[in-house]
Amino acid sequence: MNRPNSASLISASIFHALRTATPHKAPFLHWTADNLLPQPTLADFQNLPTCMRDMDYSEGQRATNNKLRQYLHGNSFMKFEAEQEFTSAFQAPQMIELFYEKCGVDLSNTYLRIEYTCDREGFWLEPHTDIGAKKFTLMIYLSEAHGEEWGTSLYSDKETFHSNTPWAPNRAMFFIPSDDTWHGFEKREINAPRKSLIINYVTSEWRARHELAFPEALTERLTIAA
Repeated sequence: MNRPNSASLISASIFHALRTATPHKAPFLHWTADNLLPQPTLADFQNLPTCMRDMDYSEGQRATNNKLRQYLHGNSFMKFEAEQEFTSAFQAPQMIELFYEKCGVDLSNTYLRIEYTCDREGFWLEPHTDIGAKKFTLMIYLSEAHGEEWGTSLYSDKETFHSNTPWAPNRAMFFIPSDDTWHGFEKREINAPRKSLIINYVTSEWRARHELAFPEALTERLTIAA
């Protein structure tokens, strides 16, 4: 993982992909971006160690397995150089400015939270909207797809399925949480580990400080409108 100038390459790749992301209006405004990470960095994340404990998928909520969830922080995954560089890119003022310009959302004075997930057969998520403390949600798909598409399920409302976001390794899907951003995961075959990263910017109301990448550092924009 010790690659020359890897931090600048990772940042440049992420910024280019997100700056050129494609907007989609249905069933709610969201964006997709491809080729987010340089291929060596993608491989690093695809090969992160995985929590092999059995998950309880009975309720269709990630919160059911809170004690087993994994985050990029402290001495956990951030002991690896690639993860440190990746996390620093999303904490950078340039990134906060980019999201303001691209999505019209001001994420200054929030905290960065990055979850590493590995879903297996039986996994599903009920339709839900993100809680109010989450100001931004971005998912990066890591694994090669096997069999059916594995992308996030999108809904027109809590009861009405719309579509699954097409899954591809190194694809990002992101949106600004609101009352109409219903999403989840329709149960389908998962015949290999379904790995992804879930990036949130959260407010100071977030109580689980151990989940934050930089629990002592609020984000800042490059420029703040007067």
